[in-house]
Amino acid sequence: MSETQLSDKEVAGEDGDVDDRDMSAAPQPERPPRTWAGWAGMWWSLIYIPPHLWVAFGGTAGIMGIPDPGPEEKAANWGASVLCVGAALVSMALVKQWGRIAPRWLLIGIAWGAAAVALLHWAALSVLTALRLTGVMPYEAKDDYFTAEKLASIDRWNLFVFEPWFLGLGVFLIIGALQSRTLAKQWRHDPTPALPTWMTSTGWARLLCLLGLAVALGLHVVWATGNRLLLAPQANTGIGRLNDWWVYDLGVAVLCVLTAYLVWTNALTPLARIMSGTITMMGFLQVMWGVFTFDWYLFAVYGPFVTGIGLLFELSIIRTRLDKGVSVQK
Repeated sequence: MSETQLSDKEVAGEDGDVDDRDMSAAPQPERPPRTWAGWAGMWWSLIYIPPHLWVAFGGTAGIMGIPDPGPEEKAANWGASVLCVGAALVSMALVKQWGRIAPRWLLIGIAWGAAAVALLHWAALSVLTALRLTGVMPYEAKDDYFTAEKLASIDRWNLFVFEPWFLGLGVFLIIGALQSRTLAKQWRHDPTPALPTWMTSTGWARLLCLLGLAVALGLHVVWATGNRLLLAPQANTGIGRLNDWWVYDLGVAVLCVLTAYLVWTNALTPLARIMSGTITMMGFLQVMWGVFTFDWYLFAVYGPFVTGIGLLFELSIIRTRLDKGVSVQK
């Protein structure tokens, strides 16, 4: 036997047992990070869209006691459908590589903010409907359409079907945000994912900018002049008195013009991001106020609308930044 060869005794040890020191020193395979919350949040959001679209297109909901949805129900369901799509995209962006394209602070902030809104919606509406169904709070018929019996039927569906969905969405978004932290540590050395050319072109950035500006100017100027829209049938009552908010509406329109100018010219990008973030936060606060005051218009239409304008400007900035420093797929 040569000196380089080991005897069976040396390999097995004195008692014939295999020496497993080298085996124990071998690196163990790293367990893949968990991403189930992102997928669960996506599917949880998507399954909530078909019933909303059904009512938004004028479909009847007789099983809930709503044989003929009015304009308020249609508008609210359109808004809810858009929010569901957004929740599905955010859920997947938390656990997918392409989600790193957006600033992490923005993605995590949207996830935690949406989770807070969803949980507050579940808690507030569940308590309210439970108090009314148990007789602690009486039903007050709003008009001949929303009778006490119809409101009680809607409350039962809200308490046992719809509000638990908000609870689940809030939980999935929070867990997804926590899982995103683990994924961020694993991906910290990976290059930023490349995007197709059409998604990173300056033309698309400016198109997003123009879209946000056009929508903002169009509706806010209309509201500032005191005109009413179908989406705001209560424009002269309660918190929805948009014609009395003409200073606020014109202020938002001017802010959108200045933000669009900075984004279009690619000047003072930090200031543009602050301004776009301000618009987004204004919309988010409108959503929160709608939750606390049970104002469906602020919660489902106006708040998401302003938030969407801010996000359009933010996406415009991101697209321009990608053109400068991120690799592009050919």
